[in-house]
Amino acid sequence: MALRLGAPDQGLDTVGLRGLLKNRRAVVALFLLPLAIAAALLLYYAVAQEFRYEEAFFTPEYLERYGKIGGLLDDLERALHTGDRELLAGARGTRGTPRSFSANPNVRFAVLLGKEGEYLNYLYYDTTNFRRYHEPVRQVDGRYVVAQLDLYYFMDSGRWLEVWGPIAMLWWLVLLVATGSSWLYRTMERVRRQLFAPLEPD
Repeated sequence: MALRLGAPDQGLDTVGLRGLLKNRRAVVALFLLPLAIAAALLLYYAVAQEFRYEEAFFTPEYLERYGKIGGLLDDLERALHTGDRELLAGARGTRGTPRSFSANPNVRFAVLLGKEGEYLNYLYYDTTNFRRYHEPVRQVDGRYVVAQLDLYYFMDSGRWLEVWGPIAMLWWLVLLVATGSSWLYRTMERVRRQLFAPLEPD
């Protein structure tokens, strides 16, 4: 009685190797997924920078009006009081007219919360229910603008890293544990088959 490694076993090994290579490519793709998402976001940001602001809001009149931050904050408060979308559009300086929003004469300027990158974070609040309004402001081409809280602001302020970073780390940790467990299982299974392989007669 002797152990023989015949053609059927080699065939099984070949199939297993092909499957393993496919799995490896899938694992690599999964590991690269967070980087691909980051690349897509950065590409969007690079393109959006070219089309973000409206030239009509950067004329000498607007540069003089919003060259100092006080004028911008006053107009922002007035826009929130009256629901004036055109005034808000000028304060933002971006393309397109802001969506309709409810006028609230009870909104008041409160305080400068601090600086985050290029942004100064101002706080407004409703005097009736103390609802807070976060209004980031930054300087662009010689004037101040009120940031719209959208994906561009998320990228421009660097806040996307606060979300992407932890999620990417968790994603990679889960993949490491999963692939490590899978590799350990396959190794143990291969050892088990070798130790307990059936014996064939000579």
